[in-house]
Amino acid sequence: MKLNGLVLTGGESRRMGRDKALLAYGPEGHSQIERAMALLAPLVKESFLSVRPGQQDAVRQRYRQIPDQPLVDNAGKTVSGPAAGLLAAHAQDPDAAWLVLACDLPLLDEATLCSLVKRWREVVAKGNPVGWTALAYRSTHDGLPEPLCTLWTPEALAALGNHVAEGHVCPRKALLNSKTLLLEPENPHALDNANTAEERAQAERRLERRRAVQAAQQGVAPTVMVQVTYFAQLRDVAGMKGEAITTAHRTAGPLYDELRQRHGFPFECQQLRLALNDSFAEWDTPLKQGDVVVFIPPVTGG
Repeated sequence: MKLNGLVLTGGESRRMGRDKALLAYGPEGHSQIERAMALLAPLVKESFLSVRPGQQDAVRQRYRQIPDQPLVDNAGKTVSGPAAGLLAAHAQDPDAAWLVLACDLPLLDEATLCSLVKRWREVVAKGNPVGWTALAYRSTHDGLPEPLCTLWTPEALAALGNHVAEGHVCPRKALLNSKTLLLEPENPHALDNANTAEERAQAERRLERRRAVQAAQQGVAPTVMVQVTYFAQLRDVAGMKGEAITTAHRTAGPLYDELRQRHGFPFECQQLRLALNDSFAEWDTPLKQGDVVVFIPPVTGG
């Protein structure tokens, strides 16, 4: 059975307030679209982006796309969301199985995805005697199938189409009513969604810890390049408006301490305000590749 890949990017990202699919996590600077497509590439025959009609940007235009098709259930109600993207892919290649990913899984790792495909190949090699129609991970939060990191066969997608026609648009319910083989994820956070700014920050912190562990195991310190801007007295003492810094420090506090020694700044860290990328920030906020770091000294004068 041919296996295609599909990344669902057609959501409106209302809770995040910006396009989740274009967000970058970590120092590499790759968008979630780019990262998901790279994860899929070695595992599938062809890969596509699921998009809303007319949804275009420079990143999406680099990949083959499947626009959502208008769907109407038996009651005449228009259907949208992940089910519309899944069924549009099924309509384009009805004989293929589809490895489907959401675009908001920043903690998804290669091992988790490879394990899913490896297990399916084992099922197929044995002739699939049980008749499994889908393969999914069990959610670590509620024990139910995770529908947006799932391998859907043509039979499972046909069943989803029947559920949608009856007015049931939730892909998870379709999996619950199908022969779905559930696996236990080895990485408990691999399928955590990042739908809000707070969840994005949590994912960033987890990725930061993961990189630190990997660096320690390899005996190297990961670095990021940031642009530091100096204000008022700091600018006068440093003799410059700012500078590009490559640092192994993961937060701005230790970075300032290093720069204070280098330039002889008169202020302690706690006397300053910190801004990252034009917004005030806490000193323990992780630094990312390309951040603009601004140290703001206390106001003086009468």
